[in-house]
Amino acid sequence: MSSGPPPFQDADHGSALESLSPTAIALLNALSHLDPDCITEDILLVATDDTGPSSFPHSNSGLHKAIAELTAAILIRRNATTGEIWIDCLVQNAARKRLRHDVLALQHSFDLAVHLLSRRRPFVAIGVVGRAHKVGRWTDGLQRSTPGFVESVDFALLLTEAGWYQYERGNVTEADPVLSLAETICESSSSDSRKVLSFIHGTRHALAATANDAGACLTHAQARVELDEALQRDTGIINAELASAYNDLGSAMARNKRYDEAMPLLEKSKALREALPGWKPYDNFSPVYHMGLVCRLQGYPAEASEHLLKALHDREAALGPMDKESRR
Repeated sequence: MSSGPPPFQDADHGSALESLSPTAIALLNALSHLDPDCITEDILLVATDDTGPSSFPHSNSGLHKAIAELTAAILIRRNATTGEIWIDCLVQNAARKRLRHDVLALQHSFDLAVHLLSRRRPFVAIGVVGRAHKVGRWTDGLQRSTPGFVESVDFALLLTEAGWYQYERGNVTEADPVLSLAETICESSSSDSRKVLSFIHGTRHALAATANDAGACLTHAQARVELDEALQRDTGIINAELASAYNDLGSAMARNKRYDEAMPLLEKSKALREALPGWKPYDNFSPVYHMGLVCRLQGYPAEASEHLLKALHDREAALGPMDKESRR
């Protein structure tokens, strides 16, 4: 079985599109921005009062009716068992070609696609492995159809999420372009994009650490701390991002052999974590572990052993002795 609908001539696509209802067209416009082989019904479901054009289906029944209409027109294919939808790239191109004649409709459909992905796929804190395995594919589809005037911070966040996904898998060359685009969008946006910029610098710090680039580590860690400190000053809320940023900067200082500056930053990271609601000893793993490394690099083996064993003990207590990094 093929992974999508059979190819058609562009003229046939245009004829099929002309006969669609406004609801089916609105759905097709959103689908035209997504990965053609990576669409599931759950990301298309929106609440009745949710963002989106009035013509977009705002109920399960409305969505299924629009899907049935597109399926009957042989513009998409749907797996009834899994709810997966495939759309041929030629169909996407035909839909976007029509949208180019209406800049506002193009922007709305693109923003809707970003919104659907953003609200249906919650993000996790930086440093946590296990992001949704299709995030790179989703963002791939969006990038191919990006209008030239995008200022969406939500899209920048999706791009950064994709960059972190690539970092987790060691794909440094794949991560850099999406992070660069995300940063460009944030810097040109009129919205407050500091949280996303912090995420970008945190991801770039991690990439630089993998490449053993001490200078880049320090540059991105300092930028992240400045952003997160400003956010905390403005909101008055202690947040995990700032604690993580201090840990990044502390480890970056250590990489640059600035050990006396590293330890206070790691202590601040530890103290902030302990002030957060629901704190658990394992939450201190990263700063305590880095304290151990700093002590070892300074030639204090007893203190290094104390910190490292504490970090590993708390990790083992939280994740179990079979965790590969918990064994002492």
